[in-house]
Amino acid sequence: MESDKSRSYLMSLLALLISVGIFLAFGEVVTRILKLDESTRLVMINPEGILDFKGLHQISDDPQRVYELRPGARLELDSGSRHALYAINSLGFRDEEFPEEKPEGVFRILMLGDSMTFGPAMNLGQTYPKVLEELLNESAEAGLRFQVINAGVSGYNTYQELATWCNVGVALDPDLVIVGFCVNDVDDPRRHVDAHTLETLGGLPEEMIPNPGGVGGEDTLSSTLQESPGEEARGRLPIPFKGFLREHSAFYSFLVRRYDALLKTLGIRDPIQGELRQQYQEMDAKLASYDTVEWQWLAKQWDDFESLSEKTGVPWAVVLLPWQYQLQRSGPPVPEERLSDYAHERGTFYVDPRPVLSEAKVSGLFVDMAHFSEEGHRLVAESLYQALRGSDLLVSP
Repeated sequence: MESDKSRSYLMSLLALLISVGIFLAFGEVVTRILKLDESTRLVMINPEGILDFKGLHQISDDPQRVYELRPGARLELDSGSRHALYAINSLGFRDEEFPEEKPEGVFRILMLGDSMTFGPAMNLGQTYPKVLEELLNESAEAGLRFQVINAGVSGYNTYQELATWCNVGVALDPDLVIVGFCVNDVDDPRRHVDAHTLETLGGLPEEMIPNPGGVGGEDTLSSTLQESPGEEARGRLPIPFKGFLREHSAFYSFLVRRYDALLKTLGIRDPIQGELRQQYQEMDAKLASYDTVEWQWLAKQWDDFESLSEKTGVPWAVVLLPWQYQLQRSGPPVPEERLSDYAHERGTFYVDPRPVLSEAKVSGLFVDMAHFSEEGHRLVAESLYQALRGSDLLVSP
């Protein structure tokens, strides 16, 4: 009798294991066919392809810009959930066609930046430069028209943006230059160029890389990256072979991301976890002190912007373009405070839209962890508009 009972238990266990195996195998096949693991991935390069700009970029004859937007290029994003047209004009900007020579009665603003300014997954009119243009023209005096040129290029950093103004923008005779600043401007640019053009570029100019030798301020970085063990452990399940599954199973990755999303929705887990948190903390550490190599690199770029402004007589300004984590972190916003203090000490006109963005539902402001949604672009434009209207920078030409 005991033997029959044991056999029955073994058969039930075997049937359970076979059922679980079939379920996992079926889930793996379906996940890979439908690419479900990619559709839930929280990464900078959105799986829908919003940053796949290979058809838009070309190697630049200007060694300082390195690469640029290809005049006349067109690329259509149609992922099912998002639709946008990326069209590059004959002057090499993501903008409407306009004459290089500034027409009379036009106040021209050159907006420099990276993909956050370019506007992945957005149509041109939804990007913050063009929303700002619309707001300015709605309140413009009779006989005056504002033109805001979207000169954003995905993957650019401050070095390339300076080169764009110096080597291309000066000929456009702008009345104001605004630089969109992101924390990854001081990151290793090879991380951001890789996705679309690095394979054909070869090496990058050393001046373009904030820290060619590695991370500056190593002690600061190490202390900053210390993470509370409880944060990462909250809600974790004791799953065996996690490393193997994470490496080889798309179905496991899909389930983990859905589980994480549920815990974040319920408020059990911090919305920023794991590798993303480490990447963000690394970027924060690079701007946490004026002594880091990255900060010294940025200071030089801003000095060069100031020199070019004095040489051309064109004022310039900086607008902070925060990533989603910068509106969600629980600790003090040290990098943002450093940037603001530094700009004010130098007399640089600086706009920080975080107070306005923080009043909205943060998740609704981004299409992924690093790029604004239509609502995010609108609020940044409104912050810029209010700051500019209260300044003396909008002087009629």
